[in-house]
Amino acid sequence: MRHFASLAALFCAALLVAGVVGCVSETDAPVAPAAEKPTAAGTVEPTAPKPEVSKPAVPPVPKAPTSGGAAGLIGNWTIDLEAMKQGAGYQNSTPEQRQQMMAMFGMMDVKFEFTNTEIRAKMGMMGQVQESTSRYTVSNVDGKKLTLESTDAKGAVGTIEAVLDGDKLQFNDPKSGSFTLKRI
Repeated sequence: MRHFASLAALFCAALLVAGVVGCVSETDAPVAPAAEKPTAAGTVEPTAPKPEVSKPAVPPVPKAPTSGGAAGLIGNWTIDLEAMKQGAGYQNSTPEQRQQMMAMFGMMDVKFEFTNTEIRAKMGMMGQVQESTSRYTVSNVDGKKLTLESTDAKGAVGTIEAVLDGDKLQFNDPKSGSFTLKRI
């Protein structure tokens, strides 16, 4: 996918120099026993229970999405440096290359915002900011694996596979490699 590939290419270049929405259910309060009322003869007789009045439905309270297909993508993300350090590109690098990679990432400010329909990417490095927006849909969900179809601002269409595991989102692209984001 061109949009994802260009973002991954930015990461790779730096590497080379280096909803669910949860429901909160509200339970009804316990019903108090029927009240008693005194009679004229001084005895007590129970009153009839009041008919229950139905409560209006309480809408679910949204929680921060952490999984669950497309809804789990919604939110703000950034590069997961710890996950990157576990990758083959980093592991197969010399200590000098690793130091360069970390220095490059130290100068970068990369953020992604996933909405229901858009991915907004913002990358700042050395005083320059690059922003892009693409539209996306999740075309397939298989457990934690998602297939995203995206169209960037120039109309380029592509597909990329991702794995959503809680607050980690790993993109896998055979052409440009893989990278992992973490929720912020």
